[in-house]
Amino acid sequence: MLLIWDIHITSKHKDRIIQELKKYIESNSDEQNIIFLGDYVYHFSYDRTALLSLYHFFVELFEQGKNVYILAWNHDRLGNSFVFEEAQKAFQIIQKYDTKHKWNLHFITQPTQITIENQSIILFPFMLQIPENQPTQQPDWLKNVQYLETSSNKNEQISWKINNCLATLLEKYPESLVIHHYYFNKTKLPGQKSQFSYKDIALSQELLDFTNTQFISGHLHQACSYKNYLCTWSIRSTSPLEINQEKFLFQYDTNNNTYKTKPIRINPYLEFQQGTKITEEIIKEAIQWQITNSKNYFLWTQKIEINNSDSIPLQYINITIVWDSLDYDHIQEHVNETLLNQIGQIKLKKQSINTNELLEKLQLSSQDNQSFADRKQLLKDYILQKYQWEYWEYETILQELKVL
Repeated sequence: MLLIWDIHITSKHKDRIIQELKKYIESNSDEQNIIFLGDYVYHFSYDRTALLSLYHFFVELFEQGKNVYILAWNHDRLGNSFVFEEAQKAFQIIQKYDTKHKWNLHFITQPTQITIENQSIILFPFMLQIPENQPTQQPDWLKNVQYLETSSNKNEQISWKINNCLATLLEKYPESLVIHHYYFNKTKLPGQKSQFSYKDIALSQELLDFTNTQFISGHLHQACSYKNYLCTWSIRSTSPLEINQEKFLFQYDTNNNTYKTKPIRINPYLEFQQGTKITEEIIKEAIQWQITNSKNYFLWTQKIEINNSDSIPLQYINITIVWDSLDYDHIQEHVNETLLNQIGQIKLKKQSINTNELLEKLQLSSQDNQSFADRKQLLKDYILQKYQWEYWEYETILQELKVL
């Protein structure tokens, strides 16, 4: 089966995203099962035209006879609606009256168990309405989080509900692959700078020790594996914060329990330090380093084969050069002249010298094992104290960059 995560489609990237996904699926034409695991849009750049183009792509795959699963994730909720709710209702109506054909386009907004290629799979989307099911026998790991049920924190209450819901499914289907879109509580993953807690809405970390259950999610935008958990990447960079990261698409072989990955380079962000003369060869070396570095983040026993790609889309690459001044008139001192008109975007970034206080506080918060939600609040408090009346402007920018 093919696993495609966190698309975050926008009008700027929609044509290239769909083109690259088509090429990937065509190159794996024997694969009949394709699971799209949101996020299809991005909260801060929602584009209905781009979303419609993506929906047309889903219909094309349906017409080819593919089994297509479209899961709802956190960015795909607009108020109380799913971004594909209209399409979902239309297909449900057709399905009701079309009894001659096997339906193979599925919109998943509630927990669903399916079997693909003899593998039990629990599709566990991001839910607004969480089923109130109770396992027949409450397992110990669920008893350990029962205190969340009466918490005064709304997100901790939701964490209790999703753990309870998952426990009910695992009781019935213990040897399953769980495809979800939630964090794991107090778990520092390889390559990740933050850890999350039940305040961020999370699954119990004790699930990571289940030997008969596997977990897969996107959400974090950086691929890694840990114990029985695989975290996939987004297929494009959603902000300049995702620098020097290689993005992948995943093919899962259920018979051998192995994964093959292929790089997908929609809009790579590369950062270079002052003193580096950027050439095409330097760019290739930087991307090769990203692939090599990515291998260090996969720490489980299942085989993950990382395939390289020689495709370096210079016209889509975004380059940032850390320099002691923002002198664009002398940009040719840092970039080979033949590349200046080929690279998609080149920016200069001046190192800030007023961040020591914040870094010290963040370091202390990390030592105290505070969660991502706590650290976000620390950042908000710092900005409010430092900039006061300009706080709202900074907060808006940081939200757009997905920092807050």
